[in-house]
Amino acid sequence: MIELVDETLDKGGNITGRLIQLQARKFARENDIQNFTGSNGWLASFFERHDLIFKVLQGEGASANFEGLQEWYDETLPSILQDYALKDIFNCDELGLNYRQLPNKSLVKKSQAIPKGCKLRKDRITVFLTCSTTGERKMPLVIGTAKNPRPFVQAGLRDGRTKHLGFAYKNNKTAWMNTDIFTEYLEELNADIILQKRYIALILGNFKAHNVASLSNVRLYFLPPNVTSHAQPLDAGIIKNFRDHFRTLMASDLFSRLRTFECVDDYYKGVTLLEACLWTVEADKAITTETRVNCFAQCRIGQKIPTVTTEATEEVSQRDWTVTFDDEDDPFDLEY
Repeated sequence: MIELVDETLDKGGNITGRLIQLQARKFARENDIQNFTGSNGWLASFFERHDLIFKVLQGEGASANFEGLQEWYDETLPSILQDYALKDIFNCDELGLNYRQLPNKSLVKKSQAIPKGCKLRKDRITVFLTCSTTGERKMPLVIGTAKNPRPFVQAGLRDGRTKHLGFAYKNNKTAWMNTDIFTEYLEELNADIILQKRYIALILGNFKAHNVASLSNVRLYFLPPNVTSHAQPLDAGIIKNFRDHFRTLMASDLFSRLRTFECVDDYYKGVTLLEACLWTVEADKAITTETRVNCFAQCRIGQKIPTVTTEATEEVSQRDWTVTFDDEDDPFDLEY
């Protein structure tokens, strides 16, 4: 395992404790090593044996609107809960992904100087996620800049015809959500909800691109400014869980092909938009129903249920053994 870590660092790559655990478990399965769990204790010993620590490689959100938050909890949210069944209460939000950028924190040798980060690339997409209080997920929407990206054309995909792959694709010159794209998304969602003979509440942030009217079967409820970190379920852990799964998928692909690159940065240069979109689908699917339900419950919508920890989703609890990115330094997170 240390050979993989050394090779990754020698080639300019970044690696975290959680990824070491996942890769070690994979090696154990492939080599039929019995009773290996890759526990936090094993990881701590691995760090100690090989002289590893974490270092930052490169360098607040707005203050919470507590009056608006209180009004939301005292007036608006109770009205929603009274008028809609939990299965019909949804939340949506967008996030930015610099899908060719290395993370900015990594394991290094204690004796190693702080490495320089790689050049910041601007290959960005917007991902729009929607899910319900009971864990129902809607197809993720990806927004890029090109109408027909080269990887799409090479795969026989044109004019945004990607839904059979599990994601919708739209484009504009900035790759950001705008009113036109959001309106089109809502119209498609409304048509789907009509077919199901349902009426839903859609909770969303007070972002200018969201400034559209409710439709026949989809009513919009806007959160007050500067309360999303407290009152929006997607910000309560769903988006972070999505990013974690996305990074894990990318890192797994990197490790499987590491020896074909002289430098890890060469791998990131070669990541295609289609690969990023497919990882988006898998990352969204990997978020458990328990996680979604509990994030809604954290925002006072529904009740928490026990979360089952698996090898695929287990996180290292100790701060020194893993990396958790704040919004301000996460290369996969672009605020609007």
